[in-house]
Amino acid sequence: MVPTYNRDVFLKEAIESILNQIDDDIKDCIELVISDNASMDNTEKIVNEYISVSPIRVKYFRQKQNMGFDMNVLKVVELAEGQYCSILGDDDKIIDGSIKKLLKEISSGSDIYLFNATQCNIKMKPLRNTLWVDSDFNREVYDLSNRNELMTYLNKSQSIGALFSYISSFIFKRSRWVGTKINECAKKSNFIHAYICLSFINNGCKLTYIKEPLVFARLGNDRIKKKDQINRFLIDIDTYLLFSEVFFSSDHELRKLFLKVISREHSFIVLLKIAVIINDKHEWEKVKSKLLKIGYDYKMIKRIDFARNLKIIIKPLLLFLINCKHKIKGD
Repeated sequence: MVPTYNRDVFLKEAIESILNQIDDDIKDCIELVISDNASMDNTEKIVNEYISVSPIRVKYFRQKQNMGFDMNVLKVVELAEGQYCSILGDDDKIIDGSIKKLLKEISSGSDIYLFNATQCNIKMKPLRNTLWVDSDFNREVYDLSNRNELMTYLNKSQSIGALFSYISSFIFKRSRWVGTKINECAKKSNFIHAYICLSFINNGCKLTYIKEPLVFARLGNDRIKKKDQINRFLIDIDTYLLFSEVFFSSDHELRKLFLKVISREHSFIVLLKIAVIINDKHEWEKVKSKLLKIGYDYKMIKRIDFARNLKIIIKPLLLFLINCKHKIKGD
């Protein structure tokens, strides 16, 4: 399934990464569903061209107007008919051979299958592999409705990707999704997919974690990042703070472990960069308050405060050094 908006060129690559893996053995097991959020480019034309030659059924729906990311995700799952669903970002690609591997996996009956991604640059040159969960095994199974196993899982989670933030990196039982009651606050979060999968935990959730990367993730094409790095950062912080209250308000220890995953996602260097580019003192104080709620170390926040309060002439140097470190890492 692919929810899409104004990414006709990348969408073509995403579709081809699926269709190129289809053979006679699996063609009757797969459907491709595309929900177009009222794109103004050539999306409709491109999809119709594939419909005429596709070896599998392609279902295309076009919204009358842009309904926002979350509502488009809900629509694409509504249109699907399969037992399991995989939502592919419209600028990502499925790694060759992954579809057959996942079809083999789902015979075990887990509610969610989480797998890693190979992060690539805008031209799809591989940079590095994600590691959502720290594991010594290629495959692990967790019963997330069991408190002890959930605690173990959260302790091993290295990124909010383990909390289903990255939409292209998991598949799920459709029956569990459609049976979920959705809080209105989640429908404008940009993380409706994460909200619904986290909702599974309350009613029993078997998760299989696959260490192997099965999808190519295109970096440098995040619409939100282009608008505002600070806002993109705050979407992660605000959304997962909200989710911690929705799902773990009555269990302080689990809530603390859940929020700890955010601090692994956004390291000292990330926080330092955000702090330096925030000019307004009151805005920074609000961000600090949220970071302390998450559980970031107070002394670390004070060190960031010190860096932020350096004379304005030093700030460009700080940003230069921070960006250099990101480039060395491949960011």
